[in-house]
Amino acid sequence: MTNATYFNGQVSKGFEAQWTPHNGYWIIQYYDDFYELQTIRWEISDIMAGDSTPQKSTFRYGEFPHQSLLLDTQIAAPHLPEHIQNHTVDSWIQNNGLRGVLMATACLVGLVVSVYWFILPPLAERSAQFMPMTYEKQLGDELFEKLTADYTINEEATTIINEFAQEIDFNTDYDIRIKVVESDVVNAFAVPGGNIVVFTPLLQKMDRPEQLAALLGHEVGHVTHRHSLKSLFRTLSRYMFVSLLTSDLNGVSTTLLDNANTLFNLQYSRELEEEADQTALETLADNHIDQEGCTELFQILKKTTEEEDDLGLEMPAFLSTHPLTDSRIETARSAALQQTNAEKQPNLEAIFARLQKTVVEE
Repeated sequence: MTNATYFNGQVSKGFEAQWTPHNGYWIIQYYDDFYELQTIRWEISDIMAGDSTPQKSTFRYGEFPHQSLLLDTQIAAPHLPEHIQNHTVDSWIQNNGLRGVLMATACLVGLVVSVYWFILPPLAERSAQFMPMTYEKQLGDELFEKLTADYTINEEATTIINEFAQEIDFNTDYDIRIKVVESDVVNAFAVPGGNIVVFTPLLQKMDRPEQLAALLGHEVGHVTHRHSLKSLFRTLSRYMFVSLLTSDLNGVSTTLLDNANTLFNLQYSRELEEEADQTALETLADNHIDQEGCTELFQILKKTTEEEDDLGLEMPAFLSTHPLTDSRIETARSAALQQTNAEKQPNLEAIFARLQKTVVEE
């Protein structure tokens, strides 16, 4: 006996019933409104199938108005005669299948779109932090070489700026390597793994070693916190989707190398810029370097923007990828005003003077 709901065709309400299948007929028992037990016999050959779902199936019997019985589909299935087994399946497809398929398809499309536009980029960015450092350094070196292959490297300036960087403790696990490239673009950017590129026009605008220390501290902040790698992963996430799903590091590497030039236009979020600023300020403080260098660097960049605006030129590349906000300038100025350990830096001053001679604007 199995619980079911029986409709006698005379009233709209259903009665709780017990259904018992037999060979050639069904027995349905229920208590009517007078609490009297009623026993109904349905001949198998006259049972008609109604609407069905994978959960519930309806069966009808007799002349109109039909009696009907609502049963659990899985329980009823083994006891159905062939003429209504097929009808039950067809009925479910006709009444629910198309609608179900359409709804499932719409949900799937919505899920894919959501993943593609909203979930995949931050997921890819998060996955960047799990890349082994050794692999990141190897990838960074390959990106570095590919990016600088078409530029003229100022070898003398490159040697001197690396000598300058060695005088500063950046408190990082990365081996910092810097190249100075000849260009008419005001820019600098960090490559994953510890490489930094500085363009000569940006150096030409500096007049104190503290400003260069602030710039390098900022870019090292991007390296240390893997900002470049995370932003690359976010920007190229849709290209790397399959590689990320299959944990194919070679696929990730190929995608990044094929899109290496993205680094030139890579935009950092406000949060990442502020984190890099904080790293720069801490680096200056830890090395007893005047934090005013950070404020001065920002002022140089802001002035450059104003000058190029007056000439109708595009915003300096550095600022298009490292947006400068008033709050960042104020934070740097506030830190500098509170600093008490700043000292003269004769070694940095001497090296900076040599560097300036190699990048004098003609």
